Order: sequence, then structure tokens, then C-alpha cells
Amino acid sequence: MASPIWQIEGVVINSTGEMVPGSLGEVVQSGLYFRQFWWGATGAPDMTNAIASTVTVPVQVISGNDAYGTAVPICGTADDPCPILAQVSFNLDAILPVTSSVVTAWKLRVSWDLASSAAGVAAGRYSETMVFPNLVAGLPSGNLFAISTARIPAGYAVWAEGWNVTNLATMDFFWACHGHPA
Repeated sequence: MASPIWQIEGVVINSTGEMVPGSLGEVVQSGLYFRQFWWGATGAPDMTNAIASTVTVPVQVISGNDAYGTAVPICGTADDPCPILAQVSFNLDAILPVTSSVVTAWKLRVSWDLASSAAGVAAGRYSETMVFPNLVAGLPSGNLFAISTARIPAGYAVWAEGWNVTNLATMDFFWACHGHPA
């Protein structure tokens, strides 16, 4: 006897009874989120355009004096961080540090908003993670660091801020995200 099919929000079945790629059922069944994309920075990131798919220019954060440094745009309002199938939102997944001027731990905050990083933080639209560069001969050892965010609507700007005990320390990194279709 065949099992009955219950309607589950977000599950889309095609005419042959298979789950449609990108539907909630397909995502849950695979155990993975939708496709993942990696980003670096444009030559001059701003609130409108900040991402580049090349691996030649990482994002760079500069710490304050045992405090967060200046917020740096990592995804602009005109950027498309998940350029497939009309993605309506995305989540950050991970960062990959590529250089750090110090060997001490970093706290990285990612915020998102339509106006500014400060507005996103004030509204609770931010996430934090700890990063320990684990330098080997002056370079990070290739460790990925997870970062989890709520779903960020497409068209929002995203900023990163770094906190280190050393004033004006720098950390360069690439970041990954996955998208969510309509």
C-alpha cells in the first residue's frame, strides 16, 4: 500500500511525483540548503555594489581598540549574492580568512539593513562569530568558520565589522552564502 502524501508548506511536487528542486522538501530531503556561492570584494565596495566573484580581492575588516572597527560593506543593495532561480533571500554560511595581521582571536559581526550597519544592529539584524586565524607562516591554515544569519531579503546591504584586542589590526576573508527561492 502506498503511503499517503500530505501537503507540507513549501514542498512542490511535479507531474511525475518528484520534488521540485529548490522547494522546501527538496532542501530538507537533501539535508542541505540551496546552492552555495563564495564572494570577495570589489575594488571599492560600497552600499550599492560590494561583491566580486573573483578570488583576488578579499573583504578586509579593521578592528577598533578592543572594540568593533568601522563597518565595511560586503554585499550591496544592487548585488545578487545568489544569482539563480530568482532567489528572494539568502543566509551567510561561512567565512574563510586568508590573512590576519595578528595571531589573536577576532570577533566578527555581520549586519544587514536598507539604511546602514548601525540601523541593522539597532533593529537586531546581525549575527556574530569568533574567528581564530591559526596562522602558519603568517597565513591562516585554511580553516572555515561558520556564521549563521537569519534569512536576509535580496536587496539588503550587508556589512562586516571586526573586533580584536589590537587597534587597527586587519583580517582579510572571503564569505559564502546560500539562497532561498521564492
